[in-house]
Amino acid sequence: LNAGEPLPVVASSVGSVRRIRALLAIGWAMPAVAEVCGINAGMLQHIMADHQRSSGMVTRATHEAIRKAYDELSMKLPQPTTPGQKGIVTRSKSTAAKRGWAPPLAWDDGDLDDPKAKPYRDLRATRDAVAEKDEELAELLSYGFTVPELARMWKITPQSIERRLDRRGIERAA
Repeated sequence: LNAGEPLPVVASSVGSVRRIRALLAIGWAMPAVAEVCGINAGMLQHIMADHQRSSGMVTRATHEAIRKAYDELSMKLPQPTTPGQKGIVTRSKSTAAKRGWAPPLAWDDGDLDDPKAKPYRDLRATRDAVAEKDEELAELLSYGFTVPELARMWKITPQSIERRLDRRGIERAA
């Protein structure tokens, strides 16, 4: 999906599955993700299983619900308070690690829906790449580039740029 293009009625489940997997990789349990999505956990599991068996499609509404949950949860870690909750977080991370699922920081927002995109695997390099991209973003904004212009240049949505600015506390140009 290109920046600014409306989503079709149905979409490939690639981005939805990658978002769910990324959240599981940082310890979010499927029921917690489902609650934030407003979608039954069994449905999320079905989406992931269907993606494995076939081309996998989701409705626009499902794609948007999963994207919004990802936006809400991807930059915060679960805060377990009981031994049972801690065990769930550990199992979620362990399962994701065994299956090679990449965490949120391994993905550029614009790559999540691209079937050809691959996650960064060296997380230290990922952190360095994120910091470098943030510096580039701040510099381009200081030169007077607008968020929509940057979104077109980077082939991501303006909302992705806005989220990045908000998450990183980067000042917008006056």
